[in-house]
Amino acid sequence: MSSINLDGNAIPIINPTWVQRVDSPVICIEHSPNDDVLIIGLDDGYILIFNSKTGEFTDKIKAHEKACSSVKFNKNGNCFVSISEDGSFSIFEKNEITKSFIKFSNNKLSERWLEHVSWSQSDDVIICAGKEVWVYITSTKSMIKLGELSSTITGISWINKNEFVVCAYGGLAIFSILTKSLLEKIPYIGSLISVVVSPGEKYIVASAQDKSIMIWEIKTKKSLIMSGFESKSNYLSFHHKGLSMANACGESISVWDYSNKGPAGKMPVELTSLNGAVTDLKFSRNHDYLLCCNESGVLAFWNPSKSLYPLAISGISEHIINVATWNHTDSVAYIGLQKGIIAAIPMLQP
Repeated sequence: MSSINLDGNAIPIINPTWVQRVDSPVICIEHSPNDDVLIIGLDDGYILIFNSKTGEFTDKIKAHEKACSSVKFNKNGNCFVSISEDGSFSIFEKNEITKSFIKFSNNKLSERWLEHVSWSQSDDVIICAGKEVWVYITSTKSMIKLGELSSTITGISWINKNEFVVCAYGGLAIFSILTKSLLEKIPYIGSLISVVVSPGEKYIVASAQDKSIMIWEIKTKKSLIMSGFESKSNYLSFHHKGLSMANACGESISVWDYSNKGPAGKMPVELTSLNGAVTDLKFSRNHDYLLCCNESGVLAFWNPSKSLYPLAISGISEHIINVATWNHTDSVAYIGLQKGIIAAIPMLQP
């Protein structure tokens, strides 16, 4: 196995197990939580389905008239939802006999771009947002508009099974599924661009256009502002146990300790730069691993609790990697490139 040298450390270079070319730029990518199904959303509105183990193409579905902006599986893996910049929302359900996915619901919600979608913890509710906030109730197959913000929603995250938070210009807004209403607004002077909630429902963390990060403790309703970053943090990801959170700003990746009393007064671990602005960042589902991809076409695997240096990297192309995701066992990462390429990169165990 070949390697590269980073500050005297030999970092293995991993080759992909398979590579496929698709018709257009890859906008979103999602792996089933319990089997070998990979779905790809393209900028022409099509969804492609692959066997993630072999790379075999299995289906092509015209989901939207314009680009797919997000695709998400439910926790059972028997259903997924897609949204689009054309304002449409579609749900696809697996036929257990043919194993193919069939569209059973399609809604034109808005003339505006829909950009964010997420299933509830119990798979009974789907939230999606652009400038408006919509809730789909799976039991009744009904869609409800919860509200509309004065600016475009830039992120959504579930707090618990009944409440979720959205971020936008001017702060955070918390909504309730039970009351179908806005519960609380948390003001911020400026524009928030992404939001995550820590496992255990302790913190809401949002990054801002002004290069700062706001941390809001849910129980005490106390807030903390972290500043001094070189650029805005477009990507935030929590460890699956909530022990740490990674954020990426430009080429820099910081990992913050959220154990015990949280990150206040602590310094982050700064991971080694890979010479390219980060384009996606995700902790694994059930392990300590972190993946990061960038505009230079590099994917890197890390274990931040053990080293500042990657466990391994894969550079299959010089083209921008738009998105990346883990498989259901944290053993493989899948990447989608701006140039219309997808690939499976195996995780090298330490």
